[in-house]
Amino acid sequence: QFSEGNKIFNAIRVFADDGGRYADNKFGDVLRRWRKAGDITDQPRASRRGRSGALVISDRIIEDGSYVRLGEVTLGYNLPARYAGIANLQNARLYVSGRNLYTWTDFTGYSPDVNTNGSSANISLGTEFYTYPPARTFTLGLKANW
Repeated sequence: QFSEGNKIFNAIRVFADDGGRYADNKFGDVLRRWRKAGDITDQPRASRRGRSGALVISDRIIEDGSYVRLGEVTLGYNLPARYAGIANLQNARLYVSGRNLYTWTDFTGYSPDVNTNGSSANISLGTEFYTYPPARTFTLGLKANW
């Protein structure tokens, strides 16, 4: 699964890159914040109550939403009849499956395929605001005939 060229308004950064105004957890990017004259960075300085201007909504919180995701992989093994027959099974197949295994992206939010208000809300497409990312799941199974 992939998407190329879309932009995302990462509203989490309104609180996570706020220059110290709110008590939300901060992203690691704030460690690159402006500290002294001559510093060149895209992160505002920390200040009491966020007075540094970090609270201003700007294009610094609009991010590239391009991504490639390894969505689903299943590996299976057909048991030889002599082993399956021990348990009175026919056509026995062991398998392991994984979903949402890995996402390659430069997006700093939780997930680049976002819709903050759910899949039926078209007013917030492309807006990330603490949206739950898709779960990574694994399944182990046995498929057989008795």
